[in-house]
Amino acid sequence: MADQGWRSRPRAMSRATIDRAAFRIAEHAAAHRLGEIEVVLHGGEPLLAGPETIRHAVSAVRDALGTVGAGGAAGGGGGTRAVFSLQTNGLLLDEEFLELLAGLDVTVGLSLDGDAGTHDRHRRRPGGGGSHRAVTAAASRLARYPGLFSGFLSVIDVRSDPVRAYESLLPYRPAAIDFLLPHGNWSAPPPGPPGGGARRRAARPRTGNGSRPCSTGGTGRRRRRPGSGCWRRS
Repeated sequence: MADQGWRSRPRAMSRATIDRAAFRIAEHAAAHRLGEIEVVLHGGEPLLAGPETIRHAVSAVRDALGTVGAGGAAGGGGGTRAVFSLQTNGLLLDEEFLELLAGLDVTVGLSLDGDAGTHDRHRRRPGGGGSHRAVTAAASRLARYPGLFSGFLSVIDVRSDPVRAYESLLPYRPAAIDFLLPHGNWSAPPPGPPGGGARRRAARPRTGNGSRPCSTGGTGRRRRRPGSGCWRRS
């Protein structure tokens, strides 16, 4: 049976842990004299932490960068800028969160797998119903905040029509779309074509976290993402 220890853990990071993590981030940035760092609030579902915890996390990192960079324990190297983003399933992304994230200058990525049939096959709400309608409603709300929407994270489903799934995302004008392979590991590889055999084994990810095979979005020329075989429009 899989480890169930998570059930007894707190649902959200404590403020003391956030503050300590923020200090270590700032310490690292100062030690290596980094001009900019990227911080992604991911999950799980980060919005479950609530607006005040999100506000505290962002402020804690920025405050720590200012304190340590100004000559704290890490010894200088100030001027580090923190760029924040948040990845969410969108179910809790209401106007309160949008106003907060816009005020904090935190960009937002939505998890949406394509059209309703594709998305709702796997992303279901606690009652068993699909979440596509709620996520697309969140995407529409997000569109009212220019510059806040960073794009979609979409998990590939080989049983779906790839063109229909892709084109269903385009009306929201995402800056980028990151396509991920389905979750898989050596004991339970991700789905593949019937009779795939050796090709399925060769395609297995090296970890249980999946991988990012490709990114696209926007308009204009394409550029290769460093360290990958993927392209992103810019």
